[in-house]
Amino acid sequence: MENSPRLLIIEDDPQLRWFLESGLKEQGWKVRAAETARAGLALARTFQPDLILLDLGLPDMEGMDVVACLRKRSERPIIILPARNRESDTPRPWTAAPTIT
Repeated sequence: MENSPRLLIIEDDPQLRWFLESGLKEQGWKVRAAETARAGLALARTFQPDLILLDLGLPDMEGMDVVACLRKRSERPIIILPARNRESDTPRPWTAAPTIT
């Protein structure tokens, strides 16, 4: 596990963070997780991840500001996890479906 790829998850939703962390550890990733932007930025400096999963809807900092801070130190890939907090953000695939009578 010493040569495992390193992944940093910055996600404030505890269930999603646990799901990602446990699933990726099972696949051989060395994972660290943070629930705030500030904690994630600190871990990025010390952990030196190969890949970052970043939630844009963090409570303490705008997601794109976190990206800018990360980019000042590294060009490592960042996968954005879009925030979906409002009902209007939720996809509604069935609203356009015809009614069958």
